[in-house]
This record gives sequence, C-alpha cells and structure tokens, in this order.
Amino acid sequence: MTEAQYLIDLLRTAVAGERIEKNENINMETVFALAKAHDVANIACYALDGLEEKPKNYSDFQKSRDLAVLKDVRQGYEITRIFEEFNKNNIDFMPLKGYRMKQMYPSSDMRTMADIDILIKDSADFNMIKKIMSEGGYYLSAEKNGEVDYLKPPIMNVEISDSLLAEVQKKWEWYFDDYWKKAIKDKLSEYKQSDEDYFIYHIVHLSKHYSMYGTGIRPFLDIYIFLKEKKELNWDYINGELEKLDLRKFCENCIVLSNFWFANGEKDEVTDKMAEYVIESGVYGTLENKLATRSISNGKVNNTGIAYIKRYFFGVFPSYRTMTNLY
Repeated sequence: MTEAQYLIDLLRTAVAGERIEKNENINMETVFALAKAHDVANIACYALDGLEEKPKNYSDFQKSRDLAVLKDVRQGYEITRIFEEFNKNNIDFMPLKGYRMKQMYPSSDMRTMADIDILIKDSADFNMIKKIMSEGGYYLSAEKNGEVDYLKPPIMNVEISDSLLAEVQKKWEWYFDDYWKKAIKDKLSEYKQSDEDYFIYHIVHLSKHYSMYGTGIRPFLDIYIFLKEKKELNWDYINGELEKLDLRKFCENCIVLSNFWFANGEKDEVTDKMAEYVIESGVYGTLENKLATRSISNGKVNNTGIAYIKRYFFGVFPSYRTMTNLY
C-alpha cells in the first residue's frame, strides 16, 4: 500500500464513520503532506481518532481540523448575516458549489471552502451589495468580468457574480448564458439549483480545472457524498444535458474513480491514469497534470506527445479569455 492509497482509506473511513487499522509501513509525514496538498487533512483526522496508537504527527492533523472547525463556524455566521441582508433588500441570489455540498457531509467542517460563491440575478444590485459588504467589515479586493470579490481577514473571501460564464470554459457559455431559467426559488429572495443541475454544474466546473491543470481528490469525494445522499436523481435528464455538453463520458469516468476510491468499486485504464495525476495535482492542479490530462480525451488514453507541443503554444499564445480571467 502506498501513502496515497492510505490517505484515500483514511478519507473513506472518516466519512463512513468506520475504523481504520494502523499501517507501520506507511510514512505518515508523507500522508500529511499529501492531505495538506489536497486540503483534506482535517477529514483524515477523524479517521485517525479511532486509532489506539496515534501517529507521531497526529497533532498536525488535529491542527488542520481545529482550523477547519473554526473556519466553518465563522463562515456559517457570516453567510447567515449576508443572506439575511440580501433577503431584506430583495436581492435575488443563489449560493453555489461548496456551500451546499458541505451540508451533505457527516460534519460540515469536513468540507472546507476557500471562498463563498454567490450568483446574483441583477447586476444593478452590485451597488447595494457593496454597501452591505462594507457595513459588514468587508473590503473590495478584486473586480473582473461581472464578478466582485470581497475579503474580511483572516478567513472570509466572498465571490459575487452576475454570471456563471467566468466559471466555465468558453465552449460551454451557451449553456449557462441564461442560467436563471433553471433556478428554483427556495425562500424569500434565495434560489437554488435542482439536484440534477447542481450535479451537472459540479461536473462542468470539475472538468474546467481538470482540463487546465488537473484537480485534487476532494471533487471526487464530493461526487461520492452527493450520490450517496441523492438516491432519486433523474439520470435521463442528467445524461441528456451532459451529452449536449460532451461531458457524459467524462462524468462516467469521474463516477468510476469516485466509486473505486470510496466505495470499493473497480477501475479501468482511463480511471487508473486519472487517479495517478489527480493524486499528484493537489487542490488546484499542476502544470504537469495539464499535460497529463491532455492524454485522456473522451474516455480514451491518447499519445502524450501532442500535449507537450500544444502546451508550448498555449504558453506563448494564451487566449484572450485566459488573459482576462488571469489579469
């Protein structure tokens, strides 16, 4: 067993509430380094709690969890206040990504969030939002492409946008151009995605990171948690929409990898390659993984030589979209 495999086992037993056996042949320093790189050390700590003899660096895992708990409590308080102000001022909004996913984990602090993503319906609300955020102790840190980022040290980062287009690759902009047609009113001015649309968006967002620099373990743990929680999904709708986006095979591969890691499922040649570079990538991926992922296209393993050639052209001639998103 490798350290990466042991980390996967720690995550699986943690979210399942099971016990794990200590492995004397595992370098726990390496396991912790991997866990930190993938932002899952706090989850792994829950599995290590069950060991009678804790590893020497157990306190490192504990510190990660303590920080995650603190962050979870603080984010929860701030989110509640922001949502109350949005509702009070009739600002139609929709929380995205991690906010909803963390509610499905056994403990909400397991699913950390680097930032809070909120979609608003009317760009005219940005002025009122600026007032609300300023009164709450936030300052404007960035503004780009219909998105404003607010910071409140030491841990709060709120990203508010009036469009999902910056979150997806250009070839899928047509699908998200008028996303509010899919929105479901939850309460007052708060909206949500259907379970099916939430999952589709998760796959689209995952594919964006995957196709650029790779992605970490956590999105695949999210898939496992989500599908375990949501038993009655309309798969005809999901598969039909993913077909339109040319992401059905990618989604199938992601589910296979998720099941292999967290539900004792089987893997194949494609998911074996996926597993290798996901483990190596960390949370936001690496340049090497950008090249590795190019070797996997539509469920097939391809020659990697072309990927390296394309990488050089990408580096010298980045697209206008890439430049505007980065700068």
